[in-house]
Amino acid sequence: IASDDRFANRIANTDGKGRCELWVLETEKIRSIAAIKNGMGLDYRSFEKPRDAYNDLTYEAPQVSVDEALVLTLGESSPITLKIVDSKGVPIEGVQLSPWYFEKESETRYLNIDYSGTGLKQLTDAQGKATFDWIPSWNEKQIVFWPQCAGYVRTRIIYNPTEHDGELKSVMRGLVPISGIVSDQQGNPVQGATIRVAGEGYSHDDFRGSVLSGDDGSYKIEVNPDHVYVMVAGKGALQSSPQTGFKAVEGESITGKDFVLRRGARIHGRVTEGAGKNPVVGFRVNSYQYGADANNTPGLELPNPENNRTWIQPMLVSSATTDANGDYEFLVGPGDHDIRGQSPDDYERFEVTEQSDINFDFHRDRPKEIMLTGRVIDGETGKPVAEVTVESIYQASI
Repeated sequence: IASDDRFANRIANTDGKGRCELWVLETEKIRSIAAIKNGMGLDYRSFEKPRDAYNDLTYEAPQVSVDEALVLTLGESSPITLKIVDSKGVPIEGVQLSPWYFEKESETRYLNIDYSGTGLKQLTDAQGKATFDWIPSWNEKQIVFWPQCAGYVRTRIIYNPTEHDGELKSVMRGLVPISGIVSDQQGNPVQGATIRVAGEGYSHDDFRGSVLSGDDGSYKIEVNPDHVYVMVAGKGALQSSPQTGFKAVEGESITGKDFVLRRGARIHGRVTEGAGKNPVVGFRVNSYQYGADANNTPGLELPNPENNRTWIQPMLVSSATTDANGDYEFLVGPGDHDIRGQSPDDYERFEVTEQSDINFDFHRDRPKEIMLTGRVIDGETGKPVAEVTVESIYQASI
């Protein structure tokens, strides 16, 4: 049984008549119920709204009946065998493989089984192989498998039933170590500084990660190959200039990415709306720091087998939420930044060099409120109905 978009580890085995009971909290929101057996496939029922009706208050999602038994039908399966090798073609043993989701045409939503527990995950053997013999034969769509193994990139594996005949070999790339030292302006090592890293390439998944410096100021983090990167370090009010303009290549360690911390620039301001410039409380202000792009920077050419024309430029985000007065503030180091407010027009690019204090205020004119009035009547008698709750929602959000 899945609730809150993930399996709640409520699992039971059927008896000789194919029946079982599962107990849930009376207030629990059931998302889906699934049945799986090796060699006999998978079946499920969804109790969620379709994605295109998620904000439609008039749409009623299917309900779980507590009075009637739910019937799930298993049948034939179409086993899938994955073989995982490294960049040299050597099989990798011990890779954990996890299928992501399945989607049945008759159901309102897909079934996410990535959180279903270890029972549906498989480990590759000495030949780098793992077989999933419960894949339902009714599945005609792509299946995404997530691999996980220390020292290797966690890149999605896509199995296409129309292209792969029950078997698929996939290559896991090795992670690339980046190391360096964080120090203050006097050259003393800084312990506990946070090093944030962002990388982009032409693959499906970008890289985001962070690590803390040790007692001697040193750090080490493993990143995806074939990405260009931007990195910064910070601790409290102290921030660094970025390390950028480099790419990671599998099999080649990156060393000497050192950082010197200095007092960061305070980015602050106030967010208001309406003629009275009323404070906007709880609004999230974001600022992005840009790294060097791969498109125009010499030496940053990346493998691009599909001739993708995507703009490749890694960015790190800093953010703050406005307080009761609509005020916000955060600290950034030197570099190329932007800041984004309440609308697409609230965007400004800026560079931090030696400034210690930079102000950006955001204001929008709030549309005049109007009163909507009406009457609720009984559809059969035409008589007024009292104590009815009337709710509204912006059309744009449906």
